[in-house]
Amino acid sequence: MSGEDERGATQEGARLIDTGVMQFSVDKSGDSVLITLLGELDLASTAELTAAFDEVVGGEKDIVVEMAGLTFIDSTGMAVLVRARRSAEQAGRSVTLRRVQPNVAKTLALAGLDKVFGTAD
Repeated sequence: MSGEDERGATQEGARLIDTGVMQFSVDKSGDSVLITLLGELDLASTAELTAAFDEVVGGEKDIVVEMAGLTFIDSTGMAVLVRARRSAEQAGRSVTLRRVQPNVAKTLALAGLDKVFGTAD
């Protein structure tokens, strides 16, 4: 990635993390923290995403999770989102899921999480 330093941060303020089955970026430069997910959110990718959420949930900005590129989520992935939401709420912040794909939305609904998270198009 051009414009990237040794930590993976781009000049625009976002950094890209590749877990092998999923890529995600964290952009703190806007009014909210934008976490963009691409690929599959499962056990193989939860540690890195949990660490990224841990960095931002106590901050001064709400979190938006862009899910247009997320093709799959399992129970461990859902647990990461629930934990992030809980931590954000304790800090007076919110976690909003944006552009959730139909198959991922169905999985979230089966778990009852469609009623827990705020969503946006």
